[in-house]
Amino acid sequence: MASNDEFIKQAIFIDTIGAKGHGKTTLTAAITQVLAKDHMAVAQDLAALNNAPQHKARSGVTFYRSEAVYESSARVCIQYDCPSFMDHAKGMNSGETRVDAAILVVSQEPDFSRACDEYLMLLRDFGVSHIIIFINKCDLDQYDELTGLVESLVREQLNGYGFDGDRAPVIYGSALQALEGVPVWEDKIRELIRTMDSYFVDPVLFKNQPFMMPVEDIFTSPRRDTQAYSRIETGTIRVHDPVELVGIRDTRQTTCSSIDIGAHPQERVSAGDSAAIGLKGIPRSDIERGMVLCEAGTMKSCQRFEARVYCLTSEEGGRRTPLHNDFKADFSLHYLDVAGTADWPRNIEMMMPGDELHVTVRLSKSMAVKVGTKFEIRQHGQIVGVGHVTDTFD
Repeated sequence: MASNDEFIKQAIFIDTIGAKGHGKTTLTAAITQVLAKDHMAVAQDLAALNNAPQHKARSGVTFYRSEAVYESSARVCIQYDCPSFMDHAKGMNSGETRVDAAILVVSQEPDFSRACDEYLMLLRDFGVSHIIIFINKCDLDQYDELTGLVESLVREQLNGYGFDGDRAPVIYGSALQALEGVPVWEDKIRELIRTMDSYFVDPVLFKNQPFMMPVEDIFTSPRRDTQAYSRIETGTIRVHDPVELVGIRDTRQTTCSSIDIGAHPQERVSAGDSAAIGLKGIPRSDIERGMVLCEAGTMKSCQRFEARVYCLTSEEGGRRTPLHNDFKADFSLHYLDVAGTADWPRNIEMMMPGDELHVTVRLSKSMAVKVGTKFEIRQHGQIVGVGHVTDTFD
């Protein structure tokens, strides 16, 4: 007999991107309206989606985001709709918005290409690789002569940012007409949903990713191996699994000799569990808070990396004054504050509160990082920025 797990649909988080006025929110509303008729969603009003609620991250970053939840034949889809690009960027940089795939909404209005650049750079930096193109407002008369041109321009733009623009599916539709119940355009929404099922790939669950646990605390007890304690961020670990201890010092290979949750021994633990991991042959003096326990070869230790950083505004608890090039701060990652500096191209004089920039970070000690590692920037105990790693250097 099949288990209940076989009937649980995979969840996927979808971002709706595109230039302002091209119909992103209208498309989100149209999807829920059409799928409500198929008993796969609860219809959401366009006005309600436009009135996006405010979200606040633990770091203090605030942003606005609406969400629509609906089912396709294969998945449960959580679709995000934000009023502006900065709301997208702040949500992703703060770790509050997870994106697995995206729908790029474009129409025939001029300058859509330049307006989409920043969205594509953001998705590329966060490792999103699957994008479906929805060419909107195809009910308008002038679209007969512009459809081919718009499609070719969008494909070229995707290729320019490292996406597979040649293979990206294209749906021609009218979100507004679908929202108003015109059957031919409702069918285009259903075609979009079928295309999402076939083109988007299931995200890898945290527990199925390589094992990684930053060390928050260290325990010792007589006649037992030293234990590293923390919350497991990704992956699964079993007793006797080989692991590496990375960061701050030279990388060490060891073996998981025991696993405990509280006073209860375990054979295995997965992402989300907080556990004490016994490390065979590693003395207490060789482990520090801020090191990372991980699957061999999945992380490296470095002092310099490229990052995408958002500077908090004073309303979010950040600075009132700008950050200047080569500023000094503490970079908080893996439960440890590490002194360092950040700089950017010399043609940019300063980073104002509310700005987002690509920067180069130099730390005072080598830390375990990989693309996607998130961190906070602190000055005098105050969080002034958040960011994530986009590239690492040896």
